[in-house]
Amino acid sequence: MHDYRGWFYANCTVPNCLNKVLPEEDTFVCADHVMKEAPTFMYYLNTVITDDTGSIEASFFNDSLTHLIGYTCNQMMIEKKNRNPKEIPPVIKSLTGIQLLLTVNIKPNGSLGVDSAQKTSTITPTTPDSKTNTSTRNQPESIGKNKKQKTGEAKARKLLQHA
Repeated sequence: MHDYRGWFYANCTVPNCLNKVLPEEDTFVCADHVMKEAPTFMYYLNTVITDDTGSIEASFFNDSLTHLIGYTCNQMMIEKKNRNPKEIPPVIKSLTGIQLLLTVNIKPNGSLGVDSAQKTSTITPTTPDSKTNTSTRNQPESIGKNKKQKTGEAKARKLLQHA
């Protein structure tokens, strides 16, 4: 986990402002505006994923981390008082070394994003498809994914299998 890049983000709540807000004492501040309400915090964690075939950098997003640790980013920030963007909370660090089944997407810039993740003690072996010379595995249904995103996930799996 790359703690130097932070583990969450929050934006200013003023319409049309794209500034990130930063913690300061007991509040969060925007460089250009006075915040009248608390921002919505979202997980964004940069990692290196490693298996027996190699390693790759990937970003875990809000839904995947919320599902894995059982806390929303808002809860982690406000209730658990983990407000330092450069200090990854212990509950997130505890995921290091745990086997996970991931649903990923490859962005146009080549970066890898983790859309969903679940803890697993075993990975179901892939089933070869002799017609397409690829392997498939029954995947858990992605939460909130539309048909275009599911198709993108299938393409990403196929690219990763041939990498």
